[in-house]
Amino acid sequence: MNSPIRRSGSPVRKHICHSGSDRSRRWPRSCSIEDWFRTGDVGTRDGDGYLYIADRKEDLIIRGGFNVYPRELEEVLLTHPELSLAAVVGVPHDSHGEEVKAFVVRVDGATVTEAELIAWCKQNMAAYKYPRIVEFRDSFPMTATGKILKRQLLQQAEPAGALAR
Repeated sequence: MNSPIRRSGSPVRKHICHSGSDRSRRWPRSCSIEDWFRTGDVGTRDGDGYLYIADRKEDLIIRGGFNVYPRELEEVLLTHPELSLAAVVGVPHDSHGEEVKAFVVRVDGATVTEAELIAWCKQNMAAYKYPRIVEFRDSFPMTATGKILKRQLLQQAEPAGALAR
């Protein structure tokens, strides 16, 4: 039986915290709960005590009161044979609070359309999770280590409003 880790992040012992402070002042605030540091990760712990990280708390999308974890959707999207990269973000929405938007990069020669991909997602994801908005890109902004810069994608995303299906 899996039990949820606190939504505020899985706490770990303080010895991993650095003793100084950085300019953003996140470290002292994060380490302020006695000997614990909040990682910002959200996941579950099984009966044997193993932790399974679902996503980062800051990436969580709340769509109409439901929690949607982008990493889970990205893993499903990457099983589509015509996609090479996927990044899922929440964009502002008038009635749902946030809407699920997928940025995707097609493999060379792929012809999948937005409507086809959304229909595929409906079959492979829960009804409240599948992206209603898909944007195709040639590439993603990335760090030197290959991590997708979701904040840049989110800044480029337009509010969903009436666009949601």
